[in-house]
This record gives sequence, structure tokens and C-alpha cells, in this order.
Amino acid sequence: MSQLLPIELSMTVDAFLACLVLGAALLAGWVLVRFDQFGPRSMFGAVFGWAFSGILIVGIPTFIEGVLSWGLPEARIFIVFGLALPIFTYFFLAGAWFMRAVLDMVSGGVR
Repeated sequence: MSQLLPIELSMTVDAFLACLVLGAALLAGWVLVRFDQFGPRSMFGAVFGWAFSGILIVGIPTFIEGVLSWGLPEARIFIVFGLALPIFTYFFLAGAWFMRAVLDMVSGGVR
């Protein structure tokens, strides 16, 4: 029986973060196109959503400390895919909703 070796990929942290952020932007774009009636339509709702996404981004270090204090066996995986990816996806989605509200306001609601 052969020994199974863990897979090791040589990817820099910068490259991984770039792929993570690009993936979040693509996920947000998919949600925006797939669920076109989802999200705020008013300028107030769009600004509130975008501000909330900024608060989530600023809070990432605190969230990471909280997850690390739980003592999970693979906390890094949870931090990347359970925290960072959803937060960045929501950040891009909220930005797209804000732009949609601005375009609706400028065009008089006709699309």
C-alpha cells in the first residue's frame, strides 16, 4: 500500500489573495445576473448595504481572532472560505447594487 502524500501547491499568498478576490467578484456578478430582482432598489438601501459591507471588511481582523479562539482544527480553511470569501462577495455585490441604484436614479427607473 503506497503512502499518501499531502498535496502541496506552490502559490504565493499574494496570488492566492488575488484569486480569492477575483473569485468573490465573479460570484457577486453571478448572483447579480442570476437573481436580478434580489437586492435593494432604493438609494437608501443601496448605500446602507454598501456601508454595511465596508463595516464587515473592517471587522475581518476581529472575526479572524474570534475564529482562532474557537480552536478549530483547520481554522485557516474556515477563515478563507467561511469568512473572507462571503464577506468579499457581499462587498462586490453591495457595490453592484449601489451602482444599479445610481443608474436607476439617473435614468428615472427605466431600464
